[in-house]
Amino acid sequence: MTAAANVLWTAGWDSTYRVADLVFTYRKPVRPHYVKDWRRASTRLEMLRQQEIREEIARIDPDAARLILPTVVHHYDDIPADPAARKQHEGARQLGFLGTQYLFLTAMARSSGLTNLEIVAHRDDNAVRLLEGNVRFQDDDAGGYHELVPQPTKPALELFRPFRFPVFDMTKIEMGERAAAAGFGQVMELTWFCHYPTLGGKPCGVCNPCRYTREEGLGRRVPGATRARWVAHMVNRKTGAVARRIGHKIGRCT
Repeated sequence: MTAAANVLWTAGWDSTYRVADLVFTYRKPVRPHYVKDWRRASTRLEMLRQQEIREEIARIDPDAARLILPTVVHHYDDIPADPAARKQHEGARQLGFLGTQYLFLTAMARSSGLTNLEIVAHRDDNAVRLLEGNVRFQDDDAGGYHELVPQPTKPALELFRPFRFPVFDMTKIEMGERAAAAGFGQVMELTWFCHYPTLGGKPCGVCNPCRYTREEGLGRRVPGATRARWVAHMVNRKTGAVARRIGHKIGRCT
């Protein structure tokens, strides 16, 4: 068997597309990676959706499903502090907006010895905007990928050194179209995106991922941003923030 592709899999639209495309289209084994954080309101649903997606892939094509290896779970609390990554992240944020996930993902990749972790930043992502002009395309037997150039124009961009970007030039709409053409469109409908699900397990409709999903052409998957949903979102967000502060106090966070 050829070497497995290391893919950060959150059960989201982009990462699920990459996992499914690798096993259906390229027949390439995948080793998913997932960062588990007990304080994140969406963790339980993300892990549940991963299992449901595996089962749906197995229903469509058992051989493809067998190419998805057991998920490597990285516990957020066990990721060591990385002062260099923190400095690079702060520098990158001076260049444009960048989510905090890239700080702990870089620290995780470095501490795990991963130099080829596939991150599914796509055409509309802020990270892609920061990286424009500082990546090069590398062709391979799985569609190719972009990676950071040897000498980026800004030292802070070294934050992205451990990663490969296989859908750098794609949009969510294009992923959906290609998935449908390849026969795994229904798999994409099982994906999850909301950071603050309601008590009923539905997207809140108002968090950033819900907003981005709507803006990037998949509004049909996002419920309306009603006042009730906004209140529920703020309660969940506050609860998560309190849990994170408690975690820092008892030394469980990096």
